[in-house]
Amino acid sequence: MVGSVCGLVAVVVMITEYGLTADVAGATLAYAFAAELYLFLFTMTLGSVSANILALLSRAPASPTDIDNFYDDRLMAALRIERLLATGLAQEHGGIISLTPKGGLVARLFALLRTAFGHRGVD
Repeated sequence: MVGSVCGLVAVVVMITEYGLTADVAGATLAYAFAAELYLFLFTMTLGSVSANILALLSRAPASPTDIDNFYDDRLMAALRIERLLATGLAQEHGGIISLTPKGGLVARLFALLRTAFGHRGVD
């Protein structure tokens, strides 16, 4: 979020200072590429099954059964809930998990993106 705001401010400042030149367009595209690369790498390492298996195997060798157990449906849900809680997108009170204001904002953004890309939402 901070990177997006900083990038937007940088683009506005460059355009007001230098006008819409090839250098400004190039700098804007370079920043957009770096931001997209960061997002791709972040989501790949966070949610990728292969990346998680590699991380598991980097700690110790594992049998296929160990890996299957690691990706048990309940455990997968528990890991995702743990990440939501750790990042402040969700909170738990009395065994009930709910969204924080930050989580609600992200959920609304995802809903908007799903609509924009023509994907169905969660029913």
